[in-house]
Amino acid sequence: ILVIHNLAHQGVEPASTYPDLGLPPEWYGALEWVFPEWARRHALDKGEAVNFLKGAVVTADRIVTVSKGYSWEVTTAEGGQGLNELLSSRKSVLNGIVNGIDINDWNPATDKCIPCHYSVDDLSGKAKCKSALQKELGLPIRPEVPL
Repeated sequence: ILVIHNLAHQGVEPASTYPDLGLPPEWYGALEWVFPEWARRHALDKGEAVNFLKGAVVTADRIVTVSKGYSWEVTTAEGGQGLNELLSSRKSVLNGIVNGIDINDWNPATDKCIPCHYSVDDLSGKAKCKSALQKELGLPIRPEVPL
């Protein structure tokens, strides 16, 4: 699973660094990156590079972004940072997820899946939940350790 937070950070390095990665030569295509002409430093620059994020996009079984809106944005020319066509071709495995937790589902004051409830105002149930989890996992019940 590849999680994309910010397409601006792609891990682009000179193509000459590929042999240092210890990857087989046949994997080069997954990381191969050619800068557009306008982004090259001079007329003789071929723009050849390796792009670690591109390699991850090519090889990932699933791709998620930090929101549904961002999953759409990365497939556009404006937001795709050069990977938009590749990400568009992977739409079947690309999804946006909520960045963070759903406080309605993950609320220890109301959670039906824990043995005791607790809140920021009343932490008394937290120790009981911890000892129940230690017991369930076959761990010694020890209040003085983190888990």
